[in-house]
Amino acid sequence: MNTERAIGFALLVVGLCLIGYGVYSSFSVFGGATDPPHVFQMQIPQESDTENESARGALSEEEAFENMMQNQLASLFPFEAIEKALNLGAWSLFMALLFMAGGKIAGVGVQLLRNTRASVLN
Repeated sequence: MNTERAIGFALLVVGLCLIGYGVYSSFSVFGGATDPPHVFQMQIPQESDTENESARGALSEEEAFENMMQNQLASLFPFEAIEKALNLGAWSLFMALLFMAGGKIAGVGVQLLRNTRASVLN
């Protein structure tokens, strides 16, 4: 019975530590103190010689228009911002899983403490 109580307290402390670590690290990531882990890494397309060819007139009008649209879209949606948003989203999912796991572990610890208390009272 005494070991169940010790295990209950240990699980409660471990669960609360997981939740505390999650809150601290999320605050530091979303506060800008640290970067989230790089789960998604996008390769920025290199500008090839298409601009030089379009300047010389070697590309057709359709290809020149397509290149112009790609350049405009790249300036409208920068790849760095998309990558950062994806990494922050992945970090949020990981932290949500960490919070749920910490809550479950702490809940098991509380149940062990309740069971030992109820058996002592009876």
